[in-house]
Amino acid sequence: TRPSNDRELYSLSYASFVVPLVKAVQEQQALIQRQQDLIEALKEQNQQLKADIATIKKHLHATAPHAHHGELPPHPAAIREEISTLKEQIAQMQALLQHQNERIAELQSQLHSSDASSASRSTSQ
Repeated sequence: TRPSNDRELYSLSYASFVVPLVKAVQEQQALIQRQQDLIEALKEQNQQLKADIATIKKHLHATAPHAHHGELPPHPAAIREEISTLKEQIAQMQALLQHQNERIAELQSQLHSSDASSASRSTSQ
């Protein structure tokens, strides 16, 4: 508060800014927790996708041992079609995995920048 004369000192009403500050920190913590939960869910999904890819690759190599070299030994059409389908599934899962890894990196970056801004705000007070 501004002094009414030259002899009085300025005063500060902590109640007028502490409550909004605490609320802002609580909201920020809730956001950080949601982001951490999402990161964990994406990590779990990534692990499952990696396991699925490994299983499909194992099945693919067992079905057509030369397929990873771009050569198909003489196999019935059904096996070739299955190999083609499995390759497509692997490509789709790898693309999804890449997208999720990018999303995780983005969320972690947001989380770190949020932590940094919280730290700078708390040190400036």
